[in-house]
Amino acid sequence: MIGKAKAGRDINFIRTGIGAIGISFIVGVAVVVNNMSQPSPTLQLDIAGITEAFEDQGFLAPEDAAALQDQLVRTQADLDELRALNPDWAQEVNTVIDAVNNAEPDAARQAFANLRELIAERRTELRIEEARLNHAEATLLYSFEVSKAEPLLCAAAYLADQDFFYWIDCGEARMSVGDLKAAQAAFEKASGLTTDKPNSRDAMIAKNWFGNVHVSKGELSPALQVYEAGLKISRELAARDPGNADWAREVSVFLNKVGDVRRAQGDLPGALSVYEEGLQIIRDLAARAPGNAGWARDLSVSLNKVGDVRRAQGDLPGALTVYEEGLQIRRDLAARDPGNAGWARDVSVLLNKVADVRLAQGDLSGALTVYEESLQIARDLAARDPGNAGWARDVSVALNKVGDVCRAQGNLPGALTVYEEGLQIRRDLAARDPGNADWARDVWVSLWKMARIDTENAAQHWAEVVTRMEDLQVRGILLSPDELFLEQARANHSAAQ
Repeated sequence: MIGKAKAGRDINFIRTGIGAIGISFIVGVAVVVNNMSQPSPTLQLDIAGITEAFEDQGFLAPEDAAALQDQLVRTQADLDELRALNPDWAQEVNTVIDAVNNAEPDAARQAFANLRELIAERRTELRIEEARLNHAEATLLYSFEVSKAEPLLCAAAYLADQDFFYWIDCGEARMSVGDLKAAQAAFEKASGLTTDKPNSRDAMIAKNWFGNVHVSKGELSPALQVYEAGLKISRELAARDPGNADWAREVSVFLNKVGDVRRAQGDLPGALSVYEEGLQIIRDLAARAPGNAGWARDLSVSLNKVGDVRRAQGDLPGALTVYEEGLQIRRDLAARDPGNAGWARDVSVLLNKVADVRLAQGDLSGALTVYEESLQIARDLAARDPGNAGWARDVSVALNKVGDVCRAQGNLPGALTVYEEGLQIRRDLAARDPGNADWARDVWVSLWKMARIDTENAAQHWAEVVTRMEDLQVRGILLSPDELFLEQARANHSAAQ
């Protein structure tokens, strides 16, 4: 068994593969084993157990827990509908749930296959049922293996056609596999289903995802426009029900989105203004419920964003103050649940922020101490799950930061050692998923660092940087700002020969 068992609950995981796009897509299932010899006609998924286990193992970021629970609730409703409308399918549906509950993915796949055979006999009149089945299979077996989930989720959306959340789930999956044009088409379909309710929660959700696509495409002005439209809807929803903490939080989320775009546009005062408004909302929510870990983490996120702007404005003491406040919150959360990998990673992230400021202030030894603490956390997390690509990448990031300080201190051999270790991790990640643009970019960034200090092999390093960047350019996935770096890399290669 992976991880620790909670009181009264046996936790089992199924690991079925690795995906990409910035995190490790590892499929897991955690459930209550009810000691039933035969599945009950009303057998249910243990949504809380699944979410808790994902968080404990670090497969699910804390801020994403509510979204996964919502999707699992909808999946359970789909399975309930399948059983209610098709009593002769109930046993196979129960078999799916029972297999998932007992960590038997092969049995679940077989049950899905059996259900597909039943559907094939009545395909024309069973489009909705097939949509539900596709969505359920994607959610239950491939929630963290997006390359397999995306075809199922999008097939469900096309089959159901009028289901808002199916189109949202399809678009999100398409974003994760890097197909932004298709993702936007899915979100447009979802948005079209909200035309009769323009100020609804669904309309707000659609605005959020439109904005996310625009940001991913580097289209900041359209992103700002739709985020501000979403912010307006969220404010209206919150005004209708002033005591509703969820609506208040949605306002803070959109304020952060607007702030992110303004910051990317260089409008630091505008970004700071909305970040601080969002921070005050979250402070109020956290004060209402001091024991609410979600509000506490949201507070640390808002503090982090305020710190980022202050740092960009050159206010290093102000940035350090809010970073350290956020760090203390995250240390407290991690101390509450030492086995929670997500909380531990949060600490590591803010340690890097604190160290970044100390480095900018010229406190090299202080920065190195904090970077090394962050590196140790990253190593511990990676050691818990050697196959987790996200944890592995975190180690490479921390190694680079340690290397940067060693370089600044004049310790070039020390810098070269940690840069080489980080580069090897990044090569391994890129080899796992050659189509992942993020992993590919990481490799040439590490090579760039190596080339600057490994003078003996500089020409070789620069040549590989150029080759890798040109490959990304040919594939159409070299980021626009990186075009200038490609020209610089070519010049550096010529000079090193």
